[in-house]
Formats: sequence, C-alpha cells, structure tokens
Amino acid sequence: MKKRLRKKLRLGEFKELGFLLGYRYAEDKSEPDRYELLERFLEKAIEDNGLLCIGFPKESQQNQFEAFVMVDESRGSVGDEQRQTVAQWMKSEAEISAWYVSPLMDAWYSDFNTDHEADWQTK
Repeated sequence: MKKRLRKKLRLGEFKELGFLLGYRYAEDKSEPDRYELLERFLEKAIEDNGLLCIGFPKESQQNQFEAFVMVDESRGSVGDEQRQTVAQWMKSEAEISAWYVSPLMDAWYSDFNTDHEADWQTK
C-alpha cells in the first residue's frame, strides 16, 4: 500500500492511538455534584493535557461515566505519559470511588467494547 493511502486511512506509521476510561462516583451524589465533577474532569484531566474525549453516562448505572480519549489535534496519538496523567487525576480525586484506564489502542480501527468490569480499580 502506498504511503499516501496509508496516511489517508491512518494505517501503519500513521496509526493514531487513544484509550478508553471510566469512573464511578458515590451513588448519593446529586446531579449538580455529578456535573461539577465532570466539568473538573474535562478541564483538569483532559483539556489541560491537550486531549479530547467522547463520553457518555452508562445507562445501566447512573453513577458511572465512560469515554474514549484522543489528542486535540487533527492528527496524532495519545502518549503513555498523558494516559498515566489522566489515570493519576482520577486516582487522586476524592469523589471518584473506582476507575479504569485501558491500554493505548488504535483510535480508528479498534473494538471499542466498553465492558471493562475486570479492569476497575477501587480506592
């Protein structure tokens, strides 16, 4: 496959990496408290590290948020240092009771299965 096509398809040396994450907070948190935690997460863990995330609350569990994280550029990959920084932020946040961060994965062609029950870490 020609280099131009690999670049267009984001394959080979042009592969872009990201990761999945999730966090849980105490079930007794009010909606405004959950929103405030989400705002802090987006500002401190994501935007301050040059990242973007596509997130969603888990329908079956109201106290859970999950997202896919990638770089805030038109092209590029998340580094392991950025991934560790986000994980450390979640670990240090008092309102988060459990979290997970997946290994780096292909942002375009991975299986984005969000069933990570075995990967959750608790405080």
